[in-house]
Amino acid sequence: MKRTTFALMFFALAAVAAVSRAIEVPAFHPDPALKPARIASAVPLRVAEALALDAFATLAPAREGAAADLAAMAAWNSNGGLPTRVGFARALPAPLALRYETASFEAGLGRRVGGGVLSRAANGDWVWGTSVEIGEAKALRIELAEVDLPAGTRLWVYGAGGVEARSFDLRILRSDRSLLSPTISGERIYLEVELPAGAVGSGAGFVVRRAFEVALSDDAKPVDAALANPESDECLQNGECFDATDFPGIAAARAGVFRFIGAEGSSLFTCSGGLLSDTDDSTLEPWLLTAHHCVDSQDVALSMDMRFFWRFSSCGSSTSTYTLGPLGADLIVTSATSDVTLVRALDASEIPAGATYLGWSSTRPSDGTVLYRLSHPVLASGSTQPQMYSTHVLDETPAINCFATGAPLANFLYSINLADTGISGGSSGSPILRSDAVVVGQLNGTCGVLPTRDGCGTDESIVDGAFATSYPLLQPYLAPTGGQVCVRDATTACLLNGKFKVQVTYQTATASGPAQIMSFGGQRAENVESAFFWFFNATNFEMGVKMVDACVEPFNRSWVFFSGLTSQGFQVTVTRMSDLVQKVYPANPVNHIPTTTADTDAFTCPPAL
Repeated sequence: MKRTTFALMFFALAAVAAVSRAIEVPAFHPDPALKPARIASAVPLRVAEALALDAFATLAPAREGAAADLAAMAAWNSNGGLPTRVGFARALPAPLALRYETASFEAGLGRRVGGGVLSRAANGDWVWGTSVEIGEAKALRIELAEVDLPAGTRLWVYGAGGVEARSFDLRILRSDRSLLSPTISGERIYLEVELPAGAVGSGAGFVVRRAFEVALSDDAKPVDAALANPESDECLQNGECFDATDFPGIAAARAGVFRFIGAEGSSLFTCSGGLLSDTDDSTLEPWLLTAHHCVDSQDVALSMDMRFFWRFSSCGSSTSTYTLGPLGADLIVTSATSDVTLVRALDASEIPAGATYLGWSSTRPSDGTVLYRLSHPVLASGSTQPQMYSTHVLDETPAINCFATGAPLANFLYSINLADTGISGGSSGSPILRSDAVVVGQLNGTCGVLPTRDGCGTDESIVDGAFATSYPLLQPYLAPTGGQVCVRDATTACLLNGKFKVQVTYQTATASGPAQIMSFGGQRAENVESAFFWFFNATNFEMGVKMVDACVEPFNRSWVFFSGLTSQGFQVTVTRMSDLVQKVYPANPVNHIPTTTADTDAFTCPPAL
């Protein structure tokens, strides 16, 4: 699992060269000693909770204050909308605004400031805490908008009564300068922010205008019938009621499947996914597979809040346990052609110990193959479930098909439910597995006619994106060849189909750091040939880099162009991934208006085959 750094996301599958040889990678169960050590996070002071203050913003239960949102969510789910929605944004009665000003902070110490309470840590850092309460909420996430916080800022959310705090940071900052906190169960969520006293500047801070409410429960107890989705429940089978005699690879599947809650627009949704292995076991790249209809942009990927090992306590139990997984991911590749998305968790150390990196095959399974799944469906009664088991038989000549509606047989696997098992909303994106727990696809949905289409019947098709079709798109990351693969991240662009890695550093009179790739509307400002970077503000373009593949006569070179709209210093580094040959261009000095660099002799071309 090569630890390199982040490549291009939006290819059309048809534009990717076909891979000539079949390849299979088995499930990988890493030695615990190989797992990246998680850096221990400091704990919050819990200032707002310690003072036993009332919530700074209180909202009525959704059935009173957001009935229209509840109805819209129910209508979406009951009409088969995907992904299944589990919550929505609630506007606060008045915004909470933290904006640093030296005088007001000094005067406000120990008092309410901007809708929160202000304190100071022993090291001199400023600490601001607030809380939001929404009656009858199952869980909450706080959205920070207009974020302008210095590096080194620490953020936490936690629940009432000593519930363990969850930390987060600016890595999950989205293209509109907002970020969404981790999920906290219950009706009240506390937010605490620690501003590094030596780095905070005037005006630094953010605004909280809304919180996201999870309206569907995470247990087997029925909730308001108005929240129901159309799926029947009778075919959904507790995964703990099955063992290796039913599904030989079930142990690996249990440790490789995850559930996540994400956000798009004003809605929260739930989907499933699988942790994937690659061809290099010496490192542990956190590759995560799900469906394109679940995650189709960088902004959505950054909102993913995952849990692993979410299982019932036993076959007959209604209680469950789980382990928190990563918060946030970088979108690597996504395509509607086979409804596939591959993301990489922002922090590899957040993959829980004991997780299995599932194997996969680039070969399409044959007609009649029995396939298996563990997923996290949503019951008709409105609760998201721990791991549920289903089994299916591949049907290459389906009586019910969706070929004409965008799921042709060449790109998708059609199967029929077996043994009174099935799927439901929330199962989207879950891997479909051979008996040896090798991934051969990920769930797109069901094909049939509502209301009889419910994920349970044998009179409908279960449709999975075929891994074999997706493989040319995934291969540069899961099975790289011909040198190291470029893997994109927030500060790395991968140009000319990942053959070159581009990174930029900036410098001012008082600070320096890595430039970051811009996003517009949730999509990275990067394509095959160019990328745009920002230094201080995610919406403020500073400079761009372009590469041209001129490997034809009479040029026989890869060209590099770059320039900027800035007077700050910056330096561009371009690395050829096949041999790691690197060009570090002279830096643009601080307080100097740059001219365009046009290097038409940058890199020689590979020899003709």
